[in-house]
Amino acid sequence: LVKTGRLLIPKSKKSSSDWFVHLCERALKYTTTCVFSNKMTHITLLSDFGLHDASAGVVKGILLGVLPNAVITDLSHEVRPYRTDEAAYLLGSAYKAFGEGCVHVVLTDIYYDAVPRLILCQQGNQYFMSPDNGVVPMALGKLPDSAWLCMELTKDKTFKDWLVQTAQTIRMLTATTPDNAGLQPITAKRI
Repeated sequence: LVKTGRLLIPKSKKSSSDWFVHLCERALKYTTTCVFSNKMTHITLLSDFGLHDASAGVVKGILLGVLPNAVITDLSHEVRPYRTDEAAYLLGSAYKAFGEGCVHVVLTDIYYDAVPRLILCQQGNQYFMSPDNGVVPMALGKLPDSAWLCMELTKDKTFKDWLVQTAQTIRMLTATTPDNAGLQPITAKRI
């Protein structure tokens, strides 16, 4: 291919499909290496909220309020309530299809404990934000490479605070690492 201005054109007339394949490979390389820049963050959502009301839309609205350039992909909102095994299965079967830097937000069985904890986990070049209820280790089939505590949902905080903290943590990841941001390293619960 020859670069002319901003266009790429085939050097030879082999076939237009070769040129198309090359463009697709370049697009794939760009999306898998640049999804976690300051301009664009890719987030997946997995919840047990269902689609019978506005809950999933409200979550997206809160996330986009803090991260207006984020791309949000719904994995599913039809996990049966309290079924972390279903959420783990869906997350485990889907997360590898997303590029580096993708943040997978899991909102299932949040109130699993008297004081639920929001954690950030890292596996390779991907991040997972979830309650510390064992869903991420179950999805990965092992403990994640790293994990940090983001917040505890104490009585003075609401679910909206949980979502805002999720969005702020994702925004922080566009600028620094969890260790540099001062997040407390933890070991994720394993069920």
